[in-house]
Formats: sequence, C-alpha cells, structure tokens
Amino acid sequence: MSEFKTQLFEETDENENKIVGFWSMTWLLIWKNYVSHCKRAQFAFIFKILCPVFFFVILALLRLAVPTANVATQYGFEFDNYNADLRIDVQSDLCSSHYDFTFGNVTAIGDPMYVAIVPNPNTDPSSLLSQHIRGLLHIMQKNWRNFSDFSFCELIKFFDSSEDLYQYLTSNYYGYGWNLKNTGEGYRPVGLAIEFKSVSDDGQQWSYSLRVNQSTQIPSTDSGNIVDSFTKDLTTLWYEGAGGYISSPFLNWQYFVDTSIAQYVGNVSAQSYDSHYTTKMAKGYHVFPITEYVTDPYWPNLDFLFVLFVVIGFVYPFAQVTSHLIQEKALQTKEGMKMMGATVMTYWASWYCWLWFEWTLTMVLCFVAMYVGHVCKYSDGFLIFAWLYCFGMSIMALATLASTLFDNSRMGLVFAILVLLVTTFAGYAHSALDTENQKNGLCLLSPACLTISVSLLTEFESGAVGINWLTVSEEYDKFRFGTSIWMFCIDTCLYIVLTLYLDRVWPSRYGQRLPWYFLFTKQFWCDLRSSTVHTTQDVATSSLERISSLADKNGYEKVKEVDVTTRPMIQVRDLYKVFQDPLQRSQVKAVNGVSLDIYSGEVFCLLGHNGAGKTTCIGMLTGLLTITEGHAFISGHNVSTDMPRIRTTLGVCPQKVFFLVPAEIDKTLNTCGLEDKKYYFPMQLSGGQKRKLSLGIAFIGGSQVVFLDEVTFYPSHIFDITST
Repeated sequence: MSEFKTQLFEETDENENKIVGFWSMTWLLIWKNYVSHCKRAQFAFIFKILCPVFFFVILALLRLAVPTANVATQYGFEFDNYNADLRIDVQSDLCSSHYDFTFGNVTAIGDPMYVAIVPNPNTDPSSLLSQHIRGLLHIMQKNWRNFSDFSFCELIKFFDSSEDLYQYLTSNYYGYGWNLKNTGEGYRPVGLAIEFKSVSDDGQQWSYSLRVNQSTQIPSTDSGNIVDSFTKDLTTLWYEGAGGYISSPFLNWQYFVDTSIAQYVGNVSAQSYDSHYTTKMAKGYHVFPITEYVTDPYWPNLDFLFVLFVVIGFVYPFAQVTSHLIQEKALQTKEGMKMMGATVMTYWASWYCWLWFEWTLTMVLCFVAMYVGHVCKYSDGFLIFAWLYCFGMSIMALATLASTLFDNSRMGLVFAILVLLVTTFAGYAHSALDTENQKNGLCLLSPACLTISVSLLTEFESGAVGINWLTVSEEYDKFRFGTSIWMFCIDTCLYIVLTLYLDRVWPSRYGQRLPWYFLFTKQFWCDLRSSTVHTTQDVATSSLERISSLADKNGYEKVKEVDVTTRPMIQVRDLYKVFQDPLQRSQVKAVNGVSLDIYSGEVFCLLGHNGAGKTTCIGMLTGLLTITEGHAFISGHNVSTDMPRIRTTLGVCPQKVFFLVPAEIDKTLNTCGLEDKKYYFPMQLSGGQKRKLSLGIAFIGGSQVVFLDEVTFYPSHIFDITST
C-alpha cells in the first residue's frame, strides 16, 4: 500500500517550514560522508589512504639501493686541419639531389640552387663596399669548378637588402621554375645566402653572416633541441649538436668563404703574398672538454617503474571514489538526500570537500615518503609537492566524472580502472607528437600528463640538476615541467565542470535528467518558475477544464464533489513510465496513463499487487525517476522542471532509511517513540522501527505533501505521527 497525504500549514509558521542554508546543508552532508567512511568502514578508509603510500615507500627504498656515479673529465673531439675540397664539397652542397663522383669527375644529377649575395655590389658600384665585394667574388669564381652548363656567375643572385631576400623567400612563387640560366625570371630556391655586414676601407676586416637552406640538414640552434641544463655526456652533445656542422654543408661553406677572404686580404695587403699558404693554412675545429660531473642512474632505470607504481597505487582509491558515488545513485541515497533538502550543488560540494580531505592526506603522506627517501634528490621540494598534489586532485576529479556515466557500480568500477590504466600509458605516445601544443593537448588527460612529466623529470634528475625554479620552465622535447602543474589544475577544474554537467544530462535510471541545452535556457539562469501563478478566476476556469478532461478518461471515478475554485495540491495527467532494456531491446510499461487529483487535507491510497507500479508512480512524483510521458504538478509546480522548489515542502517515507538532519533528531525520535534508540545505527533497528524512523523523517521541515511508500506497521502509529 502506498499513501499520499496532504496538509496545510500557516505561512507564518517559520519554525516548521524552513529551508536549511547552503553551507549548513553542505556541512551536514560532509558529516554524513565522515560517518559512512570513517566510522562505518574504518579499515577500508585506512587502506584507501595508505595504498598509494605503500608503493611510494617501495620507490624510496629502491632509491637508497641505487648510488650516484661520478664521470671523469671528457676531452672533446679535435680536427686540427680541416680542409674542404672546394671543387667537390662546396659545389655539391647546392645540388637539389646528389652528384656522381666517378673517376674524379663531377656529374650533376638535379639542378643546383642559388647563392644569394647581399648587398648587390652593382647598385652602387663606386662605393668601397661594392668594390671589395666584387673583388671577393672574383676570387670565389676562381676557386669554383663549373658543373657542366653552370658557372659560378650563373648561380649567383643579388639582393639589395635582407628585406628583399626575405620577400623572395616568402613569395608564393618561390621554388617554381628552376630556370637553367640566371635570367631573373625564375624562382629557384636559395641554397646559401652570404650577407656582408661591413668591410673596412682597406679591405682587411670583414663581417658577414651565412644563411643555409634548412633542407640541407643544418643543426638547429633551438634551445629545446640541443641546449639544456642536464645533458653532459660528450658523445651525446657531439652527435646532437656540434657534430652536425661537420656532416652538414655549413662548415664547407664557411671554409670556402673564409679561404676566399684570406686570399683577397693577401692580394690587397702591401706585403708580398703567396696564395698557396691560404689554401693550405691549418684551420682547426675543436670541441670544449666536459668537466667531471655526477650522474644519477636511478631515474633512467626506474622511470617506467615509477609510473607503473603510481598507477597501481592509485587504482584502489580511484575506483572506490567512482564506486561509492555510483552506489549512492543506485541505492537512491542521492535522491533521498535531495528530498531532505540537499541540492545538486550542496551534494557535490560536500563530496568534493570530503574527497579533498582524503586525497590531501594521501598526497601529503606520499610526498613525505618521497622526501625522506630522496626520490627526487636534486629537485625543489615545494615544486615536487605541487606537482604531486595537483596530480592527485586531478585524478580524484576524474574519478567523480567517471561515476556520472554508470548506474551499475561493478561496471563503473571496471570502467574506472580501465580509464586510469589506458590514459596513463597513452602518455607514452607523446614521443610521436611534434609540437608543444600537441603535447599540451594530450595533457588534458591528467594520467597521460603524469607520464609526460615523469619523462622530463627523469632527464633533470639523471643529470643531477633536478626541477627547481630555474629549470621548471625550461623546454625539453617540446614540453616544460611547469606546464604539467598548470595542466593538472586545468584538468581538475574541467573534470569538475563536466561532472556537474553530465550529472544532470547523462541518461540514468535514477533521478530526473535535464536536456543537454539546459545551460542555455532562461529558466536555469533566472530561476523562473515553470508554471504561471493564476488569479482566482483563472483557477476556476482551469479547474473546470481539468474536471472535464478527467471525465473523459477511461475508468474515471468521481470520488466527491469539489469546489471548482479550489486548486488541487497534486495534479497528474496521463502519467507513463516505460523501462527499456538496451541489450534485449525490450520495453516494460510500469505506469500506464495515470491521471488523478488530490486536494489539501486528503489521504489518498494506491492499492495494487506487487509490481503494479505504485513505487514507480511515487518515484516519478518525487523526482526519483524521470517521467516518460505525461504531466504532474505539486503545489502548482511542474514535477519535471521544478522539483527543487517542490522538495522544499515535500516529505517522503521510502522503503529505506536516509540520513537525518541533526537539528531535528530529538524531535523526530520523540515523535516516533524511538527516544531510547538515539545512539543506534539504522541497520540495528527492527523492521517496524525503521519504518517509524522513515515516517518521522518524512515530516521534517513542515512538509505540506507527504508520500508514504509501503507503510507496513499499525495504522495507529501513522495516525499518531501525522496528527502530531
């Protein structure tokens, strides 16, 4: 048997009909979480806190077992007499493809690129700069060996300034038309640009710059590639940096220009000069030695193990957060708390406050294990704590987000574990990303962000530099360690916003769902009432229409005469509820077109066998279930769109016990005759006592409409409580 009871309260009775404030309700829900987690499940709570700490302790013990190593001074590679073959090396560097060196002959395969000269010596031929440049070009032409149809003069293209060269390089036609002769009409690519900055009047001091086509594999000077604070191995530095100048055309061209300048200086010198000495002059290429340094093999050997231990350690608390939230939804505890005055915001605020306490305690203990064990021996403690703490908050928020997608706790538990594992190891895909923005985008998955940041931490720690305030923003491999801290914070906020949104719109068997666009509705932002307040005449007109519509229904039963000007407390029209099985693609119609009116002061009973839909009907009217079809109004408010307003004057006695507001405990227990059970947990009460307690809870706050579901104890008790 299910029963509806409506009653009237005076508007001035403030003590009976009051609404608990936001912070008061949030604090009550935090207290509820404390009782359910700390008092009722102490072992699970302790294990959830200490599980990650255990794995961090193991990492700390491994740290003690791996000593640092000292590397002796390394002396650089030396080329005492670098001498390029001007007839082969320099000219082949301009070729678009390659050259065939057969029996000492040079055969061009592909077209050579331009040699750009800045400035143009023909623009102002009388200036000393132009005269010196022409003299130098004459010597360079002598050192040049013509390939087939191309002479040095045909490969030169003059530009008046750097701006003219830039416009040529950025032209839409650049690279179109490899004209065989330098007619000025083609847009052949530039292989080398020689820009003369200044020349002394006597022609003995030159300042110039070389700009080489990037396609010739010139080593980059990007600080993110070859310049960092932790790479100290000489071989690595050679092959990633200085060694590239030997294998690339740059050094050949520098040798060619410097040799030509030396010959020109000898020609203009007053002293006698033999050009043989300039071409045979030893030109060394030396690399600075690397002084003795310390290397730490812990992180290079255990960086993957660190990520693995972190993800394993946090699997249990991560899954527990998701599981607890889904269980509250599946057991309808969440909706029951909303009936007791909680709102969506107070519910989630209480959970996030409690989870913040739990995870802060966990992350502090994990950091202590790392700090005592010198896991990050060379890094700044505050930065490592901020990094670890922000990571913990982000995966905590990710766990709450995962809970909004499921109604079954087991499925949610498996999904949460898979999400944590997959997103963590997805971070190793960062090596395939080419830009910093792409890696920052991958960091929107906070576990993946951890993986990327650990790879960076490994480099700094292995070089005995660590993460500090100088290196936290240093770029390496298109990523910065400081970015990971900011991305953890962004992820946390993003996951919380998505949780609040999906909690209202994601399809679920429990609670009411809003349309996906509810954020763009005027009612959401302005808190407008979904139903309009009518005048007395309007009420009379709508009541006549309502009674007429009820009379047209099949099975309509007129119980008593009513005043057409009196507005019903509860109005239900064509109420349907259909449950659908997505796997079997079948439908079950639990409520089939119910229509009824209930007035203030009436007690209305729903009678029917088990499975008739009584509880389902009450669930729709109280917001536990979404209405499939039809309309329902309570106190003039639409059940589908205005449930928060309805619940301020609504009481429900469900088939299970929800938490009790502390301020109302004594009064409710006295009313129900359970004064001697004040310090008992609800599960310690008998079945009848639980029903009494549920009934008492339903009347808290001066409820004007009360729904009693499966009231099985004596009617006298019901009469005593309701009359009180």
